[in-house]
Amino acid sequence: MSLSTSFQRMAERLQEAESIRAETLAEFSHDLRTPLARLRLAVEMMDDTDDLKDSASRQVQQIDRLIGQFVDYARAGQTEQKSVFDLSALAIETAAHFNVDVDIAPNLLIEGQKEFIRRAIMNLIENAEKYGAPPIHLHVSKTATHAVIEVRDMGEGFDLSQAKKMLQSFKRGAHQKQISGSGLGLAIVERAALAHHGDITFARDNTTGFIARLSLRL
Repeated sequence: MSLSTSFQRMAERLQEAESIRAETLAEFSHDLRTPLARLRLAVEMMDDTDDLKDSASRQVQQIDRLIGQFVDYARAGQTEQKSVFDLSALAIETAAHFNVDVDIAPNLLIEGQKEFIRRAIMNLIENAEKYGAPPIHLHVSKTATHAVIEVRDMGEGFDLSQAKKMLQSFKRGAHQKQISGSGLGLAIVERAALAHHGDITFARDNTTGFIARLSLRL
């Protein structure tokens, strides 16, 4: 058997394993979210005067977000086809769900996995909300080769020497451990960056605060 044939078969086996993993996770997600939906319904049926209702509702929402994070991380965009879309419009649409200021270059077309990139942008904004300080600013621009997405906030951020560690799965900064989360947000962002021939970097500026910068090849 030739070396090229061996590599081809190995690649086919890896692709098959990825497909099986994505399908298994979809079933796993469904199995978890079915009882979660029943729990959400039970919470909604609680008396509005019950002091536990708001707390229970928040916990249900948090569990749902955590399930989504695990599924997003494991799938890593494997089940989504690439397409050409307007990144500017996607950024505006995503920012509309958050309290952020925007500065977005218009008509920025990119070929990629739209929902994967949407999740990456959401993760960066959510991180700024949870761990940073307002105001939060979303800036989208382009270079000759890449689209650049920056999320800035006025918080301290983390030690830049720990950036590589913070991108690892399930890694969280010491100051973050008292805030609920999966520890997968930045890992998902990095996977999105690598899938689009880009990267994720961080910086701190005295004027604009802490910056998370995601680049995606145009």
